[in-house]
Amino acid sequence: GAIETLTKMADVMGLIDSMGYEKALLSVGSAINTLTSSSVAAGEPIVDMLSRLAGVGVSAGISTDELLALSAASDAAGLSAETAATSLSQFIVQLKTETEAVAKAAGISANSLKQLIDEGKTMEAVVAVFDGLSKKGGIEALAPVMKDLGGAGSRTINVISNLMSNVDDLKSMLDISKTSFEEATSVTQEFNVKNENAAALVERMANEIKEAFVNSDFVSVITSVVRG
Repeated sequence: GAIETLTKMADVMGLIDSMGYEKALLSVGSAINTLTSSSVAAGEPIVDMLSRLAGVGVSAGISTDELLALSAASDAAGLSAETAATSLSQFIVQLKTETEAVAKAAGISANSLKQLIDEGKTMEAVVAVFDGLSKKGGIEALAPVMKDLGGAGSRTINVISNLMSNVDDLKSMLDISKTSFEEATSVTQEFNVKNENAAALVERMANEIKEAFVNSDFVSVITSVVRG
C-alpha cells in the first residue's frame, strides 16, 4: 500500500533514522501533495519513480525532495516512471564518470560542473546540464557521451530532451518540493506525536490512508490521523 511504499523509500533515503516515521511521512507527503496540486503530475507515478530512483539518489547525493521534484517533472512531461527512472539513473552515472564530456556537450564549464558534483550538489549539476543544453538549442551533442549505452542511450537522450525543454518547470518544482518538505518537518512539532509509538502510528496511518497519496488531500488526511 501507499504507506508501506513511502515508509520503505523513507528508510532507503535515511529519513526514518534522521527524522522518525511521523516527520518523514509528513514531509514526503507534503511535498507530493504540493507538487501534484501545482502541476499536472500525479501522486502514483511520483511514488513509483521515487522508488526506482532511491538507490541512485543515495549514491549520488540527491535528496528526497529533489528526487520528488525530478519525478514530478518527468511525469508532467509525459514520461513513464520506468523509462524516466532508468534513463535518469544512467545519465547521472555518465554525469559523474564522464563529467568533462557532458560539460562540453552542454557548453558549460567542466570545472564548475565537477565542483558541484564534488560538493554533493548533484541535482544542481543535473539542472546546470539541462540549462546548458536548453540554451544551446539541441541535445545532439550529448549523443556521443551516451553511445556506449546503445539503445538505452537513445532512450536516455529522449528523456533528457524532454526535461531539458521543461527545465524551468523542473526548477520551480525543486523549489516547491524543498519548501513543502521542510515546512512539513516543522508542522509536525505542533501535533505532539513524539510520545506515540511510531510503529503503532504507521500501522494506523496505513489502515486509514490506504492509497490517499494520489489525492490532493494527502497531507490533511495524514495530519488528521496523527492528531488522532
